[in-house]
Amino acid sequence: MVWCAALLTVLAAGGCGSFQRQWQQAAAHPSADAISGRWHGTWSSAHNGHTGSLRCIVKPAGSGRYDAWFHATYMTVMSAEYRCALLVRQADGLLRFTSEADLGWLGGGAYRQDGRIEDGRYLATYTAKADHGSLEMSRPDR
Repeated sequence: MVWCAALLTVLAAGGCGSFQRQWQQAAAHPSADAISGRWHGTWSSAHNGHTGSLRCIVKPAGSGRYDAWFHATYMTVMSAEYRCALLVRQADGLLRFTSEADLGWLGGGAYRQDGRIEDGRYLATYTAKADHGSLEMSRPDR
């Protein structure tokens, strides 16, 4: 449900041209660290079974923080974007991260993500007021 509302928000705001430009620019400068750079994969709602493609651009922001810009599709024709800050730490030999963001009323409100980088994959769960599920991505560049 959170994805449906977020999608409507983005559709009203005008689409993903800026994200696409940044996505292409990031391809020209692959990241050397384990989390920065481009990611692609899928999101999946455990609440209602909805799923779609997902892309993300992660950039370092200093002090264990990273800016993440997500672009998700829903029903293959609608899309949504949102940004959040990832707080990253090393634990159990893995990079683990958390994130909290307010996606606004239409986007589902408070959103939380918990995950890890493992074997070149971005694996996370998300929760929001009316939805919860998972994100799974890998590097398109490698």
